Amino acid sequence: ARQAVHLVEATVFARAIFSTLGGVLSILFNADRKLLLARPPALTGDGGAAANYTQPLLAEEKEEGEREGGREGGVEGEAGRRHGPPLPEPEAGLFSLVSFSWLNPILSTGYQRPLTHDDLYQLHPRETAHVICGRLEEKWQYEQLHRSKPSLARALWKSFGFTFFVASVYKFAYDTLLFVGPLLLKQLIMYLGSDEPPYRGYEYLGMLFAAAVCSSICLHQYFHRCFRTGMRLKSAIIGLVYKKALKIRPGQSKGKHASEEGAPPATTNGSSSNRRSSRSSRSSNTTQPEAVKRNVEAKSTGEITNLMAVDAQRLQDLMSYFSTLWSAPYQCSVALYLLYRELGVAIVGGLGIMLISIPISGFVAKRTRSIQRRVMTAKDERIKVTNEVFSGIKIIKLYAWERSFQEKIGRVRDKELRMLRQYMMTNIVARFTWSIVPLAVSLTSFAVYVLMGNELTSSTAFTSIALFNILRFPLAMFPQMLSSTAEALLSLERIARFLETPEVAPLPSLSPARPAGPLVSLTNVTLSWAQGKAAEELIFLRDVSFEVQPCSLTVVFGATGAGKSGLLSALIGKERGREGGGDGRT
Repeated sequence: ARQAVHLVEATVFARAIFSTLGGVLSILFNADRKLLLARPPALTGDGGAAANYTQPLLAEEKEEGEREGGREGGVEGEAGRRHGPPLPEPEAGLFSLVSFSWLNPILSTGYQRPLTHDDLYQLHPRETAHVICGRLEEKWQYEQLHRSKPSLARALWKSFGFTFFVASVYKFAYDTLLFVGPLLLKQLIMYLGSDEPPYRGYEYLGMLFAAAVCSSICLHQYFHRCFRTGMRLKSAIIGLVYKKALKIRPGQSKGKHASEEGAPPATTNGSSSNRRSSRSSRSSNTTQPEAVKRNVEAKSTGEITNLMAVDAQRLQDLMSYFSTLWSAPYQCSVALYLLYRELGVAIVGGLGIMLISIPISGFVAKRTRSIQRRVMTAKDERIKVTNEVFSGIKIIKLYAWERSFQEKIGRVRDKELRMLRQYMMTNIVARFTWSIVPLAVSLTSFAVYVLMGNELTSSTAFTSIALFNILRFPLAMFPQMLSSTAEALLSLERIARFLETPEVAPLPSLSPARPAGPLVSLTNVTLSWAQGKAAEELIFLRDVSFEVQPCSLTVVFGATGAGKSGLLSALIGKERGREGGGDGRT
């Protein structure tokens, strides 16, 4: 009779589980049917179909999306200029968002044939460079106006931090669910050796399945938001640096001192209003006659390119695992506590192996990055030499220089191969360390546990092994993330220093009415190229005086290096005269 009652209970429990699960799946699948594809599209001026997005891109960004509704409307036509289908993510149902099944149409198309440009989804208006860069630019201007020490990191957090905060919540949920598996595994192993009713085992299996599904959902939602935040950071940084590059003076001084236009001298008044006006004048670069001295580094084209290519990419790569800085200590603390409950003080042996492996992993990771930089340098040199050979192949063939250039390319290639061999060997050592450390930790802990006179049961062994496996990732990633974070902070400092570079004076505004006087007027102006300190500037024109009247043709001619380009640069504000005065309007 007791077995019959247990059988009935198990049957009722299984039916309840399956009926509930079926109802939930039915609701989720039905909710996924409200896509935008059945809605008539709005037409843009060029005839392209533009998606009329009424929902935010991410659920947590609804308030932010409503706040930016006016700005999104201005670029909606830009997103609809292409004839691709509208992005289904904003209107996707819960199940589609969780499983990313809204990507199935484009994946199916790519499986059947190669994708074309028209197959790609339209970009959401909130993901356009205009909106993303404008958001960061607004926060950065606020930092310059209202902060004594502007912080680019704070501006980035205010612009894109909320999405990353939601991703961190998913990461915390995933880290917590990681420990449900080992605990349920212990209960399941103990159940197999007990006389508990059968439905208890189904409960453990159901909870294991639910924990695995929930942890997978949380992990992928975390990465989805981290990757999106990284893309936004990179796009915003590139846009902001590019806008700044159009406003700074070319050939910026390489000396320690350079005159900054439009920045008022430091005030000694302690009032907040004076400080605010000083910061406002410094950030907006208004045209004032004063020139102050400050440290300004050279801003060559190569450095600006590195800021947009290398430093921006480094910030994007950091976002994927930046949460490891707080997640790794949390995972290690919980795992060590649960291991202490299982093995007691025997975990000291395994903990010692972990502590020894941390500096080894850090050294191997640092060595790998160092060799990778040398590999990239050798690769750049090889590509440069190869391109030079291809560019001058006609001359090389005419002078029969094939053998010498072939030997030169061979030497560069041999150097690159040596660096690649070192890189691969270091990678092998890193992977070996990654694989051997968990095994050594488990063996050491179990050996100490047995030597202390304890009996090693199957439940204790499998639970401890599962907990040790959880410790593998944080122990390996935490040292690397410390190094990556330091590099990202250096990139932020470089970008912020570039964004604080003084800008050229803006051109005078052109009134609708024709001016009565001359359009261009220079009086005893001495022009020079900035090469460092004021005493080291190279003067290329002295005592220049002339006027350009309306409706007249003026020709500037001279030998190479006489100062023609410098004169035109001075007229548009890129070079400033040392003496005299002048005015130019375009």
